[in-house]
Amino acid sequence: MIDVETLRYLNSTQTKEPRQCLNCGKEYIPFSCIHKFCCVECRIRFYEKQKPRKLGKTLYCAVCGKPFTQTGWNQKFCSEECRLINEKLRYRREREQMPKKPKTVCRFCKSEFESRSVNQIFCHTDCSRKYAKIQERILKLNYDQGKKEKELEKLQKLGRNYRFADQSLNIFYGLTGGENE
Repeated sequence: MIDVETLRYLNSTQTKEPRQCLNCGKEYIPFSCIHKFCCVECRIRFYEKQKPRKLGKTLYCAVCGKPFTQTGWNQKFCSEECRLINEKLRYRREREQMPKKPKTVCRFCKSEFESRSVNQIFCHTDCSRKYAKIQERILKLNYDQGKKEKELEKLQKLGRNYRFADQSLNIFYGLTGGENE
């Protein structure tokens, strides 16, 4: 199989018929079958001649309606101010046509807000941080509670007479009210 570089080399060394440039008439050897000009400058000059610009026409501004003399190919506005006004109006129309963002209730403060994405659950980063801190505390408490319960289970599994230790640990960790059972 021939690699890309070899193919390019073969294409460039093949003898191709000389052509005449459509702009200047100079003879040249084309790089490919679609080339029509001897250089980039000739191509640009040729197409500039093909579509003569009708500058100097009197047009009316699309925003304010004032007449102005056209100085550019696609000019539609009399000034930069009118162009910016049109840009703002177009942006506003596009925003109005966009679908409304869904309303969501913040998981922390319970206020209603427009979410920027489907997964957004907090109205602000402050709410997110506060919620994370609370969740961290809850997890730590659950972890500590689990450790306390495991200690009691170990003592009870030993099967020894740890009734006094059992009660004192329960009182110390606040698992029972502290009364004798």
